[in-house]
Amino acid sequence: DIAFEKERVALELDGPTHFLKSLKKNAAGEKPRRDGKTKAKTRLMKSLGWQVARLSWLNSIKIGTRSEERRREFWVKKLGKFGVEPRSV
Repeated sequence: DIAFEKERVALELDGPTHFLKSLKKNAAGEKPRRDGKTKAKTRLMKSLGWQVARLSWLNSIKIGTRSEERRREFWVKKLGKFGVEPRSV
């Protein structure tokens, strides 16, 4: 997880344990749902005046296969909504 303190934006990277497992037999096509602990943390951070951007581990796998330029475009779009400009490392 990453905090952009100046902009008061938290980037939360959610791994598999942040999601509920469906007990339905044909749940393969269902959109994953975040668990209560993850939702509670988001509510707390928002109540403290932070904006929260979340990225699931499934999306991070897809992003990792892109070219550097395409990854940068993704982050500019994702974080730009919150007024954060990605910095070069």
